[in-house]
Amino acid sequence: QVIYVLGKLGSEPRKDKIRVASLGYPDILLPLDSFAFKDKLVARKDSDKVTAFHGRDKFKVPTAESFFAALGAELIVLDIKKWVGNEVVIDLNKEYTGRKLQYFDLLIDNGTVEHCFNAPMTMWNIRNLVKPGGYIIHWNPHHMPNHGFYNFSGTFFEDWYNANGGVVEEMVLWNFQELDGKAVEQAYQVPRTARFNFYRDWE
Repeated sequence: QVIYVLGKLGSEPRKDKIRVASLGYPDILLPLDSFAFKDKLVARKDSDKVTAFHGRDKFKVPTAESFFAALGAELIVLDIKKWVGNEVVIDLNKEYTGRKLQYFDLLIDNGTVEHCFNAPMTMWNIRNLVKPGGYIIHWNPHHMPNHGFYNFSGTFFEDWYNANGGVVEEMVLWNFQELDGKAVEQAYQVPRTARFNFYRDWE
């Protein structure tokens, strides 16, 4: 999804670089050598630690900064504290009024909203950090007990963005399992159906 959106943004006339915000440092979980632009990528020094954390075989993980730079984008990581060291510290539970309002072309929520107790304010801040016409990608849990404060249904995002000037272009459910000690992922496209408007139809 990220590469698709960056491709759309890159096809539009613009005077500056594409600005990307990531909530938390994004792990690029593909081998550095698998990219056509691998010569532009820099390997993370903690690649073994990253792949082990995600249950993957060892491979060289590209830094997020070099990955986005190779795609013509500037990456700024936002987080509650400095984990990697280059994050901009921000508390999404409180209203953000800083200089990055309507600053980003793309914001990536790498599983952050569910860890913010004030989810409504967090969503509002996310919306306000992105330029009008920009993109937001959420990766949040749908059915993960004991993970963060919340799990979210598709209706939450559909209704929230419809009520706040946005449109949900695509919705995908990912199923993560561990089989024989290895992570297995499956994706299911969620079609746009009348169920998102079920209760409104009764008004």
